[in-house]
Amino acid sequence: MHFNKNFIWLAVFSPFSFAAYDATDMVSLNADMAYKYDSNVFRLSDFGSNSVVRKNDGQLGDSNLQAVLGAKFQMPISRQKIYANAQMSRQQYFTFEELNYTGWQADVGWGWQLGNQFFGTLAAHSKSSMNSFDDVRNGVVDMVRETGADWNGAWQIHSQWSLLANASYVKQVHDERKLEDAKNSSYGFGLRYVTGKGSSLTLRHNWQDYDYLNDLLFISASLRGYTEQITTLNLVWPITEKIEIAANGGFSQWKSKIQNSKSSRTPQGDLALKWRGTEKTRFRTGYGQNFDQFNSGVGRNLERKAYFGANWEMSEKMVWDAEFSRRQRTTDSSHSIQLRDELYDSFRLRLSYTPVRSVTLSPFVTLERRKDQIGSDDYSDQQYGISGRYDF
Repeated sequence: MHFNKNFIWLAVFSPFSFAAYDATDMVSLNADMAYKYDSNVFRLSDFGSNSVVRKNDGQLGDSNLQAVLGAKFQMPISRQKIYANAQMSRQQYFTFEELNYTGWQADVGWGWQLGNQFFGTLAAHSKSSMNSFDDVRNGVVDMVRETGADWNGAWQIHSQWSLLANASYVKQVHDERKLEDAKNSSYGFGLRYVTGKGSSLTLRHNWQDYDYLNDLLFISASLRGYTEQITTLNLVWPITEKIEIAANGGFSQWKSKIQNSKSSRTPQGDLALKWRGTEKTRFRTGYGQNFDQFNSGVGRNLERKAYFGANWEMSEKMVWDAEFSRRQRTTDSSHSIQLRDELYDSFRLRLSYTPVRSVTLSPFVTLERRKDQIGSDDYSDQQYGISGRYDF
């Protein structure tokens, strides 16, 4: 294993040459170092293989180190707030050196306010990361570059009522899976009501235009996308000091750009419950189904998820967190043909230990299995490791 040594040593030792961390600082820096072992890096079935696995005598698991350097900037100017964040990461595998890569992300934003009634945000972002092996199992490093911008605004027409508006544009480009290159633009309007007790009710309607950037065989790129309208109603309700419900529901009505295709109407939504059992325990549970923003290139990806989690503050310095989740991912073509139906069960346990204000150590373990309900790509996977973060 050959490390990018300068980057690794910089992430480990640079924090100790700076002053103590304070969350109110105009400029703050952070460094992360993590070790992880993954028993099935490529999410392969029991009989699956790829060129990297065959090259390494059938080895499925490997360890990796990841180093991250980050910086944050925030500056209030009267009622305005300017902010920027940047992060660079390096992932290094012990055996599967083909998967080593350097990623980054950056965003800038303006939290704006005009008078006492108009306020919102204007932001832009850019990032580069490796595609998940849930989608890419052939050992190819598919780097994904995403750029985008979004605007959100509110007009407070009454102490409890606000009119809302939003617009956004996002583009994704892949190194290898070029058929998934796409851009997505959307805009919408809404109305929000806030009670004096902290509850809120928000009605929104959004229009979306999704376009692929490359042709698929004889299908032009201009025909591969779709248009969509989404209507949602969102409720946030703190029932008591210990119990809060958040719910949103609505319908997605979307239509492929292929001529004579039919419109599809799909319910979407989430229901989440948070409960503070004691001063040191928190519980959460929820269920929902929603479309992915970016899709597989051959159809729309719908994900359903149910989860239950618990958080225990063992002491002022040690916090345990555990979560079990079940999610289902399906892909339907524009002609309503089901191309994918996979069921995932996962369990995650993490301890956060903060010996001093600026240092956090987090050992973790994750167990996951997938049931392919159409094909034979079942798998199981175990991950464990430890991460450390220093804010300065």
